[in-house]
Formats: sequence, C-alpha cells, structure tokens
Amino acid sequence: MAKIEKTIKHNLDLDSAKTKAADLISALETKYPSIINDVNWSDDKSSASVKGKMFSGDFNVDENELAIKIELGFLASPFKGRIETELEEQLKDFTA
Repeated sequence: MAKIEKTIKHNLDLDSAKTKAADLISALETKYPSIINDVNWSDDKSSASVKGKMFSGDFNVDENELAIKIELGFLASPFKGRIETELEEQLKDFTA
C-alpha cells in the first residue's frame, strides 16, 4: 500500500487551525463525494479519520501543525502523485 504523509506548520491559534482543517476536509468531501464515504471527528475536533473508496486517512491538528496520513489501497496506489498534487493544492490556503 502506498502512503502519503504531509505536515504543514502554521501560525494560527488552535481554534482557527481546527476550523481550517474542518474546512479542508469539507472542501474535499464536496469535491469528491463519490470517493469519501465517512468522516469521524474527535470530540474536541482536533482530529478526523476519513475513509473512502480505496483509502483511509487521519488528519490531526495542534497548536503548531496539521499532520495528514493517508493510506492508499492497492488499486489507488498508481494515483498517488495525482492525489498528492490535489492535496497540496487544497493545503495552499491552510496557513493563509
């Protein structure tokens, strides 16, 4: 299985970082509704587990960074580069 791991440093307060992370996941859900099946947030909204067709992932945000770990299934592995490019495009606004 292919893995994608990204860590983005930020200078946001924790609540703003949580909001931005939620917005990021929401944007991905809106853009790819047929791929993302389930999003489960922690009670404090600092982490989310995302599951979908041929992948699973974890998003964790704290006072300093957003950490993303995605595991691609065998059939999704050939698209790793495209997925990373899309994720990086979505992350451009994270620290803005």
